Amino acid sequence: MRTSMYISGPMLLLLHGACSGSVEDSAAIGESETAEPDTNPDTGDEPEPYSDCETLHWRMEPDLLLTNQEEVDAFCFEWNAIDGNLTIDLDGDPDSPIWELDGISCLCEVTGDVEIFWIPDYNPDDGAPPPPHSSTDLELGLLERVGGDLLVRDIWGLAQFSFMSALTDVGGDFTLYGLDNLMGISLAGLQRVGGSFRVSDAMMLQAIELEALTELGGLDVRSQGWGELASLRKLTLPAVQTINGDVSLVGLSGLYAVEAESLQRIEGALNVEGACSYTPTFTALDEVASFFLTGNCGLEDFNGFPIERISGQSEDGVSLQIQHNDGLTQEAIDAFVASIALSDPGSVTAMAADDGACALHQSNKWKTDELWCKQ
Repeated sequence: MRTSMYISGPMLLLLHGACSGSVEDSAAIGESETAEPDTNPDTGDEPEPYSDCETLHWRMEPDLLLTNQEEVDAFCFEWNAIDGNLTIDLDGDPDSPIWELDGISCLCEVTGDVEIFWIPDYNPDDGAPPPPHSSTDLELGLLERVGGDLLVRDIWGLAQFSFMSALTDVGGDFTLYGLDNLMGISLAGLQRVGGSFRVSDAMMLQAIELEALTELGGLDVRSQGWGELASLRKLTLPAVQTINGDVSLVGLSGLYAVEAESLQRIEGALNVEGACSYTPTFTALDEVASFFLTGNCGLEDFNGFPIERISGQSEDGVSLQIQHNDGLTQEAIDAFVASIALSDPGSVTAMAADDGACALHQSNKWKTDELWCKQ
């Protein structure tokens, strides 16, 4: 099993923004402080690490790679913001691996990418799991903005993804995968993801909660193999009205609740595939660029898809594709197609499936000899 934990990437943060109480907007990033805290001249006390975001102390070099615990523990004595990319390779130095991230808990902002990962294989029989076994979470409670991509991958011990409680803005893609014991994603303050929010390969994950999210470039929650997201039951993003790219909900065999009651428009493709007893319900959705509904064995009607307009077509020239859904009759499919306005029509495939066609599609798609919906 994987044991990787790595933080890397170019995170472009908005240069004029800062964490709560940060430098005034009129201050240029180059004018922010980078000096170490002063020793108390009266007492001779050692410097204290930075612990808030009232003033940003910028590290100006383009890339920071942290590979051992000593480097992590020294960080907050010098900086609390990074103008560039941050990579944390938790096992980069096998003689001194990074076991906890308390030492960079002061981090407020990164203008480039951030990546966190741990690479070596892990066997639970070998003893204590790899980081962050001491806390089952990561310690970045002040991080408010990431300008580029945020990637967290291959961390066996990560159980909850709620540690970024101050995070409001990710400029690029936000990707989580290879998190074998992750049970929940809860980012109550996250308001914007400029790229796509992506989740895969998290077999214990039960819920994704993005309560404050209002701007989203795309959504991709996808099982690429047997059991990868079989435990996922709930996806919550109640404040998003428009998603600016594609939405893919693929292979979520146990999903039973999608709370997206404000979502009205998807500017890319909507792809729902591989659901079992439940399929997503989008109560306000009236427009998508293209629509794919494939291999959903529990789907019996179109009540969850009140789509009135399909405004374009996929890269392959497809506007609408409905197939391998055993529960949909041809009469219901024809009525749904007739109710939709196609403003830039591409190809349309809309056909009922024979009994068993859905299960066959699922087993072929996910390369399993067992029934997908019985896992």
